[in-house]
Amino acid sequence: MVYSICWIAISRKDPDKVLRNGERDKKRKYLDACLSQRRHFTPFVVSADGLLGAEAEALAKRISALLAAKWERPYSVVRGYVNARLSLAILRARHLCMRGSRVPAGTMSYRRSLWDADGALALFR
Repeated sequence: MVYSICWIAISRKDPDKVLRNGERDKKRKYLDACLSQRRHFTPFVVSADGLLGAEAEALAKRISALLAAKWERPYSVVRGYVNARLSLAILRARHLCMRGSRVPAGTMSYRRSLWDADGALALFR
């Protein structure tokens, strides 16, 4: 699967309409290339203040359902965890876009958190 993030600056337009236009633009730009490689494409469109597009919301629900089944936890608990992680990731990305990185690229850690039941939900509580 290929996911694409699009930042939308919302002005005086309806936020839902702006997000739908962003999703449509992303699909028009990337869908054919993904389908030619036999890949699924989901545009992950987020506004500057954290509103998720319809397909991004559906993706979050799908990830939550799969993780809830894998971890054998209630869907509501896992969905809260996924929402919190997405909110933090969006906030960090927006901050980096606006301010830039203050850490030299050579000293950055490329360690990523693991999506396992024992480590992830224990930190969320």
